[in-house]
This record gives sequence, C-alpha cells and structure tokens, in this order.
Amino acid sequence: MAVALMFAIPRTAFADLPADFPPVVVTTNDAANVADGYIFLTDSYTPTNFGYYVMMLTNDGSAFWYKRLTNAAFDFKELPNGYLHYAQQYYALTWGGGGYVTHEILDENFNDVESIRAGNGYNAECHDFKMLPNGHALVTSFYMTQVDMSKIVPNGNPAALVAGGIIQELDAQRNVVFQWRSWDHYPFSSQWVNSSNAVISEFHINCVFEDTDGNIIFSTPQWVKKISRQTGQVMWNLGGPDNDFTFVGITPQQGTNAFGSHGINRLPNGHVLFYKNATFGPGATSTVQEYALDETNKIATYIWSYTPSPAISGFSQGNAQRLPNGNTFIGWGGLFGAGPVCTEISGTNVVFQMNFTYSGLISYRAFRAPFPSASQANSDSEFNLATGNSYTFGSTGVSLDVSSGGGGYNFVMVTNEPYAPVYPLFDGKAPRVLPIRVNIYGSVNLGANVNFDAATLGITDPTNITVYYRSTTGQGLFLPQTTTYNPATGTLSVSMSLTAQGGDLGEFIFGYPDLPDLAIPPLLDEVQNYRGVQPGDVIAPPLAD
Repeated sequence: MAVALMFAIPRTAFADLPADFPPVVVTTNDAANVADGYIFLTDSYTPTNFGYYVMMLTNDGSAFWYKRLTNAAFDFKELPNGYLHYAQQYYALTWGGGGYVTHEILDENFNDVESIRAGNGYNAECHDFKMLPNGHALVTSFYMTQVDMSKIVPNGNPAALVAGGIIQELDAQRNVVFQWRSWDHYPFSSQWVNSSNAVISEFHINCVFEDTDGNIIFSTPQWVKKISRQTGQVMWNLGGPDNDFTFVGITPQQGTNAFGSHGINRLPNGHVLFYKNATFGPGATSTVQEYALDETNKIATYIWSYTPSPAISGFSQGNAQRLPNGNTFIGWGGLFGAGPVCTEISGTNVVFQMNFTYSGLISYRAFRAPFPSASQANSDSEFNLATGNSYTFGSTGVSLDVSSGGGGYNFVMVTNEPYAPVYPLFDGKAPRVLPIRVNIYGSVNLGANVNFDAATLGITDPTNITVYYRSTTGQGLFLPQTTTYNPATGTLSVSMSLTAQGGDLGEFIFGYPDLPDLAIPPLLDEVQNYRGVQPGDVIAPPLAD
C-alpha cells in the first residue's frame, strides 16, 4: 500500500487544499430536508492534473477529512462497526474493468488498522467489499481459466483466457470459510461464453451482500442471483436470460432487462433497492428502482423508481443508498461528460446535489453517513447503586436489577450505539450479529440482571437472540450468556457478575444462529483446460508482502 499524505484534522483548519485536490460545487442544498452525515467520495478515475483522494465532505462542499493516495481508490464508506473502508488499487485490469486491490480499514481516528486481501491465492478485486456485523468480510475477485473456445464458438481462440467471478467470505482471522466460483457452477457453453477474443470477461460481479436469511445476493450488469451460503447452488435468478420471476407493475421485457445493476441492497422493509446504469445511446439515463420480492412464488413487484430529469447517464459504477430519514442517496458513477457526482432525493424531489467541476473526475460510488460512531451514541448514568434496587438508564433500553455489590458512592454509565462490535472473536463458529453494541462503564463491582428492551434496541426477533459478552470493550472473546426473553415486558435478560477493570464493565452484543454447516461432496477434478488457472499466474503480478 502506498500512501503519500494523510490529514485527520477538522475542516476549519484547512486554509488551502492541495492544488491537485478534485474541486466540487454544491448545486442544491435544501438544509431542512437533507439527511445527517458527511458525503463519502473517491476520485477513482481522474485527469492527470488531479491526485487520487478519498474524502469526507460537508454539505457546503468543504473537506472535513481527506487522504491522498498514489493510485486509484474505490468504494470509500463507513462500515457496520463504525470504521472506514476503501479499496486501494495496485493493478488495473484492462479486460474486466476495475483492478486488484487491498481493502484498507481505518479506525475512528483515521488510523490504518488492517489491510484485507482475498484468500486461497486469489487477488481481491475492487468492485465490492462488505464487512459483516460478526467481523467476517465478503470480498470479490476474478480468476482466469484457459479454455479451447474453438470447441464452443466459431473462430474461437484455442487458448482463450476466460474470466470467472469469485465470492469469498473471510472470518475474523481472514481465513476463507466460504468460496463460490462461477465455473464450478456453470458450463463453458455459448450461452455463457460467446466470444472469439483471446481474453474474455464473464461473470463481472458488481455488488455482493449477505441477505437477511444468511445467503448471498450478487449482481452483474445483466442480472441478479441469490446463492446458498451452504452449498453455493443458485437459489434464484432475477432478470437476464435465466430469469425465474414474473413481474407486477412492469412488462416481462422490462423485467428481463431491469435488474442489471451496479448496486443492490436489502432495505429494512424487506424490499430491494437497485442502482441501474444507463445503457449506451442518446437520451439514456441511470435509474434507481425499488421492488418487493416474493422469493417463494418468484414474483417481483415494482414499488418505486427515480428517473432524473434531465437524464444522467452513469454508464458504469454508481450506487443507491436508502437513508434513515427515508431519503435516497445516489452516486452516479462514471458519466458521459459532465454531471452530478451525487444526488439526494426526498421522494423524487432533489434536496442535495454535488458536482465535480471537471467532467473527467469520477467517484466509484458515493455514500452519506454520520461519523464518528460516537456521535450516534445514547448514554445515561446512575449513581449510588445498591443491592436490591433496580435502575433504568434513560432511553438506552438497558436496566439493571442489582443482586449484589454496590453501596457507598459509585456510578454506572450505559452507552448503546447502532453499530456492530469492533473485531469480535467467538469460541467456535461465529453467530450472525446485529449492528448494535452496548457498553457498561462504572466504578463498582456488581452482580446483576442486565435487561435489554428489544423494541428500544431495534431487535425484531428477540426469541431467537442470544446475548454475548466480553469483559473488555473493543477487544477479546465474546462468550454467549444464558439469555431469557420475557414476551410480556419485551425484555432480554442475562444474569452477570460485572467487574470494573479500569472503569470498564464490559461490552454486550446480540447474536443469532448462523446457517448450519453441510457436508458438500467435493467437485471432481478436471483438466486445466476446463477449470482453474490462478489469476496471478497469467494476468496480474502477485501482491508483494
């Protein structure tokens, strides 16, 4: 990783930005209706007179924080645990777009804390990265398979290199615990690979995320698929030639072509939100679309869409994000000429819009998020706790029934944050984890029932929840606690001995079981011509340690 400059100081201290900093202009700012948070951008493709930056900007276009890099960066965003991520390119891919990267993680003080790569000898690729609330990570990659395409298509290259897509899940130690490769599940046929080129780009994965049921959804420029995180088998196809869904509110033809996307995510209401790139041609525009998916009966129902006027032709990259206040934040990606880098809409009304002032500047995606995570904390304190008494900590959703300890002058403070824990570790297989953490600080040792109000903490299925605890906030092993749920009061409870260690009484999170492991029959070995040249062997140099 090569980093030239980093600044982590308040924006009021910036008298002058560097001469090669990409200039922006805010064209719309309806302050009463925009959501909270900073704007997260990169300049992933830039004219030669500008540098490569990741940046957090305010609503007036000022730089709150930035970091100058020596190569293109992608996908700068806040993670579920409140840390920051960007993908730092070290090798550009001419045949598939994007490039090989390391995924760089920064803490709340903008310190570099981790560089994440793909496993099993593959190179991580820039298109997407997800940090899961349980500390695992999803990364994407490509791999090249040498294929005699003369047997597949007329005039096919007998030594063609065909790119396949890879999705990996890495655990907290960054070991590969799940891997999906496209050519392990699809044949080399003209339906999938129809080209006479020497290097063929197929299965171009744009976006990947873990769905609410524990399986994986990913998108390409043509379609969306859901795959089993237990077997790797395709569970359904949405859009494209293999489409499994019928459509309500749009025609079958529109449905077949509607779901190629550069960004897709599941909304809290269960719907899915897509950012669809513009097609090439006059008047083409990017759009944002929302659908309800009946996955049992395979019905996709049109709910809502936004089509900008005038058209905004983001032909590559980009994303759409539904914000907590209901607004939608859009990063337009690569544009045909000048246009906005990001737009925020309320309904379909533009309430915020920002442009790069040079048309050659592109941000891979754009996000809005509050920062730091401490700014979202909800805290309350109680004093002089005593055995036999109960204490409710304001609106944190936490109360204590003290069974032992206390007495004299003492205090306890409870803080909850809508973020996952930082670097959680578990004994054995990690559970799936909610993005909620509760910290307790104090000056006294206590035995207590610790009670958590499910509704206040946003826990929608408390009957399936186990409370996990580690004695040191921010580090160490989370252990499951015997958890009871009282449906009459809506509270989860654990009985604990809390020991103050330098004022720290520990950290609580909320987990539920992951999908069970299945014994999968091994894939039969095949000759190299049909499965598996490693990517670095042919196209890219290996990443030096």
